Amino acid sequence: MLRLTTLVLLAASLQQTPANTAIIVGRVVDQADGRPIPGALVDLASEAAVNGATPTAATQPRRQMTDSLGRYVFRELAAGVYQLRVTVGGNGFSPNGFIQNGFGFTIGAYLEGGYGQRRPGGPTQPLLIADGQSIPDLVVRLWKSAAISGLVLDDLGEPVIDTVVGAVQMSSDGRLINGPTVRTDDRGMYRLSGLAPGRYIVFVPQTLTSMSSESADMAMQKIVELRAAQNPGAPVAPVAELTGFRVGGTLVKTASAGLIDGNLVPRRDGDSLFVFQTTFHPAAVTLTAAAPVEVAAGDDRTGIDVSVQPVRATAVSGTIFAGGTPASGARLRLVPAGVSSDMALFDTAVTQTDALGRFTFPAVPVGNYTLISLTDPVAARPPTSGIVHNEPGGPGAWLSEAIGVGPDGVKDLAFTLKPGLSVRGQVEFVGASPRPTEADLARLTLGLRAARPRARADIAGGGAQAIPTPLGTFAAIGIPPGQYVMQVLSFPPGFPWRIQSVMIGGRDAADLPIDVSEDLSNVRVIFTDQPAAITGRVTSTDPADAAIAVMLFPSDRSLWADARALGRRFRLARSAVSGEFAIPNVPPGEYLIAAVHDVRTANWPDVSFLTTLVPDATALRIAPGQRVSVELTAKGIR
Repeated sequence: MLRLTTLVLLAASLQQTPANTAIIVGRVVDQADGRPIPGALVDLASEAAVNGATPTAATQPRRQMTDSLGRYVFRELAAGVYQLRVTVGGNGFSPNGFIQNGFGFTIGAYLEGGYGQRRPGGPTQPLLIADGQSIPDLVVRLWKSAAISGLVLDDLGEPVIDTVVGAVQMSSDGRLINGPTVRTDDRGMYRLSGLAPGRYIVFVPQTLTSMSSESADMAMQKIVELRAAQNPGAPVAPVAELTGFRVGGTLVKTASAGLIDGNLVPRRDGDSLFVFQTTFHPAAVTLTAAAPVEVAAGDDRTGIDVSVQPVRATAVSGTIFAGGTPASGARLRLVPAGVSSDMALFDTAVTQTDALGRFTFPAVPVGNYTLISLTDPVAARPPTSGIVHNEPGGPGAWLSEAIGVGPDGVKDLAFTLKPGLSVRGQVEFVGASPRPTEADLARLTLGLRAARPRARADIAGGGAQAIPTPLGTFAAIGIPPGQYVMQVLSFPPGFPWRIQSVMIGGRDAADLPIDVSEDLSNVRVIFTDQPAAITGRVTSTDPADAAIAVMLFPSDRSLWADARALGRRFRLARSAVSGEFAIPNVPPGEYLIAAVHDVRTANWPDVSFLTTLVPDATALRIAPGQRVSVELTAKGIR
């Protein structure tokens, strides 16, 4: 059966035209009214390069900007299969977001799109180009983004200025995904733009950040010393109090930078202290009581206000130990417990232990919490000696303890940090390509990433990294217990290898959650230069319909809840106009594959949506390096 690649080769052989002579002329227009969109960035890249292959001189990615009439042109193109994508607007407020990932969110009047896209946020379609082919009017239609705006008001009805507001998209299963954050202006107003269609939770995060008075005094002294060193002999001006106020022996910070958490000033009423909690539109303090906001493409929802209310708070204090001695400088988080797993992403309070391991959260509302401490793992580098011992209080030390807080608070708590865990093993390379050189291995970084984020500022999912030694051994040191996914975070240019298997105790855990509850050794990360792939053809009950999506997902339903973390096992691809499709770089395993009209796939890969695909799906077993061909018929969703 013809494949995408063979179609291109056949076209080239039949036409016998000179290479690199194809041309694309096109327009970018508004999906609703067809008006041209000037200033849009149009990116054309070969599908092979998109999938990790090194582009040739003829298939280097190209970029054009549309003119005043929304037009663009690409000349001297080689035959091949391409992806054409369009972006309007720029990246703003980075890092921002419900989950801080270091990239921020695109701010623009239109959502990103591309050739063949049939719904906002949907996949693009492969573009087949033959040598010498001329495409005279390739039109890309973009959907307008949505926006949500409103006021943040306090209990007196006064506007809350310069505080963080966010909108996080909620899946059809009720899981929080991601979304942008901004700050209110001097009227207490906010506007969150660039939103894709969907259901959102609007929230005002509040985290009480504190430090011991001793630590605050030391910080101020360091500022004095720094100023003196910068201007030797000059008089040093007094250092003003760090922004905040003191509660007993603790300094409560009242200024917050960035776009992750707000920090409204607590209120005093006699001997009582009142604080503001994380609040969801319209005035809820739990996710279950929040009112979701639904938006469609181009919607501008106004009046989505959030009212924050102060509540009485009390103190939580104690001591943290490491190996029998006080743990100084340990970072501590207090998060809600017993509500929902996503609610635990909102820190109620954060602090740090002093030189004697003591800590105090000076203002905590009554409720049930989890006290968490996570220290950084060992930096990614080849181990220079044999065994790296994990010590209490060292890299990756952690604790997680349940705490119930009543009206009188909690004091004299005592907890001990537990040592971080390690994952050790060997990288292996199976294939025809030359084994990577020592220099290549030094530029190969493996990462164990948490299957689910543990905190909103948990950059890229947390976890640990490792760089193989010249002998191929690796060690990821300092990992708290949890579920992780092994990934390749970086590799040298032209690196032909992809992870095929991650063998742990006879089980292949490639792109699957790895349970790190104890030290793991003898882990084999097997790379291949011939990863498995699936190709085939889709036919539709409507012969004129070419907007078909092909979805590949594991047959094991226990994996579905973590679909967004297991990227290579959950794949959504569009078929070409001819019905041909290709899904490259597939890990070995048991799968289901189904085809439906693309406009029906907006809830991919939610568990409820995957369930609807099962009755009409085809079972596949993929072996290492296997090339599988399938014939599919697009059907409706039940």
